[in-house]
Amino acid sequence: MVASLALAASLLSPVPAAVAAVREDPWAMVPTVESTGAAPMVPTIPSGDFSFDPDDLSQSAGLTTPGLSGKARTAPPLDLSDLDLDELEVVDRDEFATAYVLPSGRRVAVLSEFPQNVLVDDEWVPLDGVLERAAGGGWSDVEHPLSRVCPELCV
Repeated sequence: MVASLALAASLLSPVPAAVAAVREDPWAMVPTVESTGAAPMVPTIPSGDFSFDPDDLSQSAGLTTPGLSGKARTAPPLDLSDLDLDELEVVDRDEFATAYVLPSGRRVAVLSEFPQNVLVDDEWVPLDGVLERAAGGGWSDVEHPLSRVCPELCV
C-alpha cells in the first residue's frame, strides 16, 4: 500500500514544464533594402513613313504573291438571301459546323453554338431529332450527340 501511495504521489505531483525555445522570426535576419524608383517611361512615336495601302501587296514585308501583280483580289459580297443550303455540296462537317462549296468555288460555313451534326459510324451526319421505337421498348434517338433513350413512359 505504501508503494502504491508513493506511486500515486509521484504521478500526481506537478513537474515543471520544459521551457520552449523561443524561435526568432527568420525574416528578421534579412536586412531591409530601400527601393529606388525607376525612371518613368515616356511614350515616343517612332520616326518614318508608316502609311499602308491594303490593296497594294508590294508593300508587304518581303512577301511575294505570284499572279496578283501587286493588287489584292477581292471577291464580290455574297448574297445569302437566296442561298439554299440543301442544294449545295457539303465538303466538311464537325459537331458544330458544316462547310459547303458554292458553284463559284467559294466556300461557306454554317457555325452554331449548339451541335448540328453527330458522329455515326465514324462519319458526321446532320442532327436528326426524330425519335424511333427502341428494340427493348421505349424510344431512342440514334442521331443525337447524347444518344437519348426514353422509357415506355416517354411520350
